Amino acid sequence: EENRRQQELRDQQRKADQDYTNAIDYIDQYENEQNYEQMIEWAEIALTHRADDPYAKEKLALAQQLLAEQRANNKQFNSILQRAKAAFAENRWSDAISQAEMALEIKPNAEEAKQIKTEASRNLEVKDKTTNFLNRADMFFAQKLYTEALNEIGKVLNLDPDNTEAKNIKQRITDTLSQHEEKVQKLTQILADVEYKAEYEQAIAVCDKLIEED
Repeated sequence: EENRRQQELRDQQRKADQDYTNAIDYIDQYENEQNYEQMIEWAEIALTHRADDPYAKEKLALAQQLLAEQRANNKQFNSILQRAKAAFAENRWSDAISQAEMALEIKPNAEEAKQIKTEASRNLEVKDKTTNFLNRADMFFAQKLYTEALNEIGKVLNLDPDNTEAKNIKQRITDTLSQHEEKVQKLTQILADVEYKAEYEQAIAVCDKLIEED
């Protein structure tokens, strides 16, 4: 009977030792995975097997500290990410990039922050290019160089098909060209009439107007 009881005690101790070892393995695993809630639970389990174990106590304290830091970082990250998303939604590309970069300093592998930074950077580049093309289109339009102006507008609409300003300038050019063509046709007809009537002074005046139109 005594031998059986001793064997049971030895079996219980072996099981407790194995359970403690398993708990320590889980502590190390979850520490590597930065899952500090699980790390805390397994440290507490290890301490049920060995209440005064210094390693389990040390890991429990570490996990509690790291979990508090992780929660604070997550709160800060989420706040910054929301600011980045708001800036992106409002087309404030530079602010969106800045906020996304701050978020990535906390979580370098955060996919949403990476995507915001990438898309905002592209949109900022498009904005800079379209602004340049629009300025050139305005300059060409003022000089009545309509073909050149339309070429610049084409670049803008290639980058940003919904650009309202480019569409407006394109419509202005189309309207101006239509009016120009109508005037040229009328003046050409008038010139033909006065030449037919041999009214040369009027013909010269009409030619001058045609030159102005060109």
